[in-house]
Amino acid sequence: MGEIDGELKSLRGNSFDPEDIAQKLAEFDGVWEVMHPAEKVQLVSSLVDSISVSIDSAIALHFRRI
Repeated sequence: MGEIDGELKSLRGNSFDPEDIAQKLAEFDGVWEVMHPAEKVQLVSSLVDSISVSIDSAIALHFRRI
């Protein structure tokens, strides 16, 4: 547990380049295409806490805090 806490502390001080993040997300389609369905389920389940559908059929994704 101490190892994880140490890594989290080191990550909190880092800043992220928005252009780098945008580039990585743009490249993710290729990764998604080669993932097996079970891997996709695992990834989405680790990010999404819940999904709400309103009476007018609007869909809202509620993400987990990481």
